Amino acid sequence: MTEITTRHGTVIRVGQVWADVDPGGQGFRTFKVVAIEPRRGTDRQAVCEVLTDWDGEPPQRARAVRIKVDRMRPTSNGYRLVEEAL
Repeated sequence: MTEITTRHGTVIRVGQVWADVDPGGQGFRTFKVVAIEPRRGTDRQAVCEVLTDWDGEPPQRARAVRIKVDRMRPTSNGYRLVEEAL
């Protein structure tokens, strides 16, 4: 699966770059979506490569995180789209 539309209408695609929404303005992490996979039931999760940590620097070692796709929207505890997939 390379694309999914969330229940909120957000289209998540492999290759997109997303960032944490940080209401406190303390910086943010950025992630690149590398896969979309089942979570449990009908839920899906995005497998993401961390591009930058909270300090804006690349991580010390490569790592992946999994994010529930319904959280990928610009709310206080969500994520915002930074760059569309090429």
